[in-house]
Parts: sequence; structure tokens; C-alpha cells
Amino acid sequence: MRSSLRHALAAGFTACLLAAACAGTAQAAPSDGRTAGAAQPAPAVQASKHVPPAGATVVRMTVRGVDRKVAESHGFEVVTGPDGRERVVPTASATNPDGSPYRAKAGVGAAAVSPHNVVEGDCGDAYLWIHPVGGFVSEIETGFDLNTGAVAYHWQVNRSDKYGSDSHSWGGGLGVDTSWRGEWDVRSGGVTWETAGVTPSSDALLWDGEICSSGGPSDRDYVV
Repeated sequence: MRSSLRHALAAGFTACLLAAACAGTAQAAPSDGRTAGAAQPAPAVQASKHVPPAGATVVRMTVRGVDRKVAESHGFEVVTGPDGRERVVPTASATNPDGSPYRAKAGVGAAAVSPHNVVEGDCGDAYLWIHPVGGFVSEIETGFDLNTGAVAYHWQVNRSDKYGSDSHSWGGGLGVDTSWRGEWDVRSGGVTWETAGVTPSSDALLWDGEICSSGGPSDRDYVV
């Protein structure tokens, strides 16, 4: 189902660019209380490059696969390396999101690029931060900054304390933004230690078809 959603978002994205009417990130509204997995549509939020809050856990995101349909629709060829991993290679018809001929992102060092002009390993940074605000309430903030633009994403945070556990998720189109953040406000049952983490399966689908995995940042704090 997630794959079908991604393909639909990617297919409509080119037309969206031409119409110059792309919406920003489709972000779920924070759930209240302990409603497990609640994800209600909310007004779009434009993403921009940002700095994680002080104290946040920051981890590196890594490429864990390729969406062939998205890659090929933007002019990238999917090849299998000697290690058995699929990689994307720009062809002569590869394009940037604005329709111009593809060029590797400026500032990417040669040491970080494979012989196929593909960034290996790290594809961005992800973070998570628990911020107790009083009254047994905590704000859980999470987000990511990517090395290249993404067309879609799926992000889930699981949390638990001595009173129980629940989860919250966001997802949708990204309009080739390189950055996104979301917030989840949670009320616990009382004073407790709270643990929260982004699921390793959370990811962003990049313009070239690479799937950039969250890396699973997590945090723990005392809620009063």
C-alpha cells in the first residue's frame, strides 16, 4: 500500500511542478492523549532546512533500496553492483525536479560518490527529541534533513512509559523538499520515564528513486 501511494505521488508530481501549484508536506496532526496510531490530515507545512533542537538525538540516514518506477520515471537506471545492492545511475535523459538536465548535487565530495556518480551510504540526518513541558505532557519532535530532494515519505514514532505505549505516524508528498519536521504532543498518566523512537522502517523516497531509511533515532526523558 505504501508503495502504491508513493507511485501515485511521484506520478502526479511532474504535473504539479508544471502547474507551479505543489502543496507542501502532508503532515498528520498530533494525536491527543493515548490514541494509538491516530493520524488525521492537517494543513500542509512547508519544509525548510532547519537545525534539530538542542538535546535531540541525531543519527545518519542510509540508502536501503531503490524504487525502480520512480527512478526510471526521472531518467535514472537501476543497476546491481558486485555486492548485490541496487543503485541508481543517471542516464542522458535524467532530469532535475525543474526539468533541467540532471547534474550531481554541488558540494558532494568525490570520496562520497561511487563510480556510478551515486552517493553511497549516508543520505541525510534524522532526529528525535522528547521535551517534557509539565502537567504530565511531553512534546515529541522528529524530522530529517536530506542530501537531495524527496517526493514522498512515511514516518512513524513509537513511545512507551510505565502507563502504556502508543504510536503516531505522518506521511505524504514532499514536493522535493530536503527537510521535514513533525510534532506529537502526548499526555502521560503521571510522573514517569518516557522512551520514544522512530521506527527503522520509516523513510523518505528521493527524487532519483533511492529509499533513504531513518536510522531509528530515539530518546528518553523524565515526564512530570
